[in-house]
Amino acid sequence: MRNLCLALTLALTVALVAPTITAMPASAQEVCLPQVNRVLAQLDIDPEETRRISVALKRELTGEGPRSAGIDAWVRLTDCSGALVIEMSENCHLRQLYTRGNCSIPNLPRY
Repeated sequence: MRNLCLALTLALTVALVAPTITAMPASAQEVCLPQVNRVLAQLDIDPEETRRISVALKRELTGEGPRSAGIDAWVRLTDCSGALVIEMSENCHLRQLYTRGNCSIPNLPRY
């Protein structure tokens, strides 16, 4: 009887937890990666030319505490030491593009 109760408890726990896990919000990377890929395509950057793409939520400290300040994507390129930075709003709307390090892309500022 004890094994039956344990099995039923485990089954009920899994049934209750599973919907919670699938309902969790998507990460910034999952949400904004399509926008990042569009920018790369518009700049004629082939996926083979990228080493790594890091997408993260940007936080800003205010008097009331931290708040979301948008999303940044750092695209590490294979042919330079630095990155293409894609700054976006929380809804993945493009704010600005620029490069860092010794990466240079025509018509983009380099910092």
